[in-house]
Amino acid sequence: MYRWIDRFVPSLGGRADLVLKERMLVMSALVLALAALAFGVHAARLQGEIGGISVVLWGGALLALTYPYLQKRTGSAALPGTLIGLEFAALTGLVAFFGNGSDGVVLIWAPTIPLLTAFLVGPRAALATAAFAAAVITLLFWMDGAGLTPPDTFEPAQLVRLRLLALVSGLGLSAFLGWLYESQTLRGLRRINHDLLEAKERAEASERLKSALLMNMSHEVRTPLTGILVAAELLQGDTEGELADIAGAIHTSGARLLATLEAVLELAQVEGGALAARAEPLDLAGCLHDAVEPARAAASRKGLALELLLPAEPVRAEADPAMVRRILALLLDNAVKFTETGGVYVHLGADERAARIAVEDTGPGIGADFLPHAFEAFRQESDGHARSHEGAGLGLTLAQRLAALQGGSLSAESRRGRGSTFTLSLPLAAPVPPQRKPVLHPAPLQAEAGRGATS
Repeated sequence: MYRWIDRFVPSLGGRADLVLKERMLVMSALVLALAALAFGVHAARLQGEIGGISVVLWGGALLALTYPYLQKRTGSAALPGTLIGLEFAALTGLVAFFGNGSDGVVLIWAPTIPLLTAFLVGPRAALATAAFAAAVITLLFWMDGAGLTPPDTFEPAQLVRLRLLALVSGLGLSAFLGWLYESQTLRGLRRINHDLLEAKERAEASERLKSALLMNMSHEVRTPLTGILVAAELLQGDTEGELADIAGAIHTSGARLLATLEAVLELAQVEGGALAARAEPLDLAGCLHDAVEPARAAASRKGLALELLLPAEPVRAEADPAMVRRILALLLDNAVKFTETGGVYVHLGADERAARIAVEDTGPGIGADFLPHAFEAFRQESDGHARSHEGAGLGLTLAQRLAALQGGSLSAESRRGRGSTFTLSLPLAAPVPPQRKPVLHPAPLQAEAGRGATS
């Protein structure tokens, strides 16, 4: 269908929206030329001669046929599309001028001019052609009022036929604009929506495949790695000297690899929707004690203080205990790893909106340019062989995702050389209603007196 039209389409093979717009311009130029030619012939038949209206219309038809060539030459629909709108407005005004002035039936076409230009070029060109058409019509009415128009060209009976033809052609033009809108806008939107759905399905399939692969790694990698760690630990206990050092290095490297693997698998579970939070009312003070104790040994080896600062009043959150402990373990491990002097301080508090746990360290801090990316997976401020600390860059990512699963959040504040503070916010648990103490009623005195009398 578009084979002959595509000869004038410079963007063929490029962006689909540009190709569609350039095809619409070729069609619009052809429709304008045919309409001008047909109206010129009809006007000549009504007048019985070739008058001014016919000459103007036929000239406009020839001019319209040059626009596809202009589009091919310029490589864009912008200039020829704007010229189509301007010519349409000029033809409307000239035909009305030669055909009974402001009473010209072709003025019914005027409102369609900016719509046509908007479809072919864009809103700026539509505004320009609308302004030009308004100026032409205003001039026509002014000349009509000043008596500067030629005498009536058509008889009343001919005007009735012309009005009917103008109405029919106006309806046809409206239908053509509707077809343009459907072709250029609605069909494009449907195509975009279809492409987005396909891309979404492909992404979901890829995500499922990735999750399945990572879950298979849990058995195929973690199981033999656990066996290596056990063997290295046994060998380290049964040997001395260089062999013991080698076994210790194997165990340390294997433990590091296992920690990375578990973080990757856990993140895959979270992203794949396989991990769900089981929230319950939780006393955060007890949870903090459980999480801080395992980190004291690592802090002590580096000579760091590790302090837990609790409020006087208990703080309860609606959260998953295992997930909260995992988040705290990740934050404490991160803080101890990056802190060389000073200490790590864990604060517990609450406000009217949430319970908050802040893990503060006196480490080197995070640069302002990297801080927005601190929670992105596999992102580290120092990359490559030059980095000073081990790790895959998954701890903060996993902690943030686990917080979000519980309806909470994890935020970071840091300044270079001033340390960092990571704050975990969790939903508050419903307050525990106060328990009513039982009221003890003394035994009736009369019963006691009665038993004493019988004895």
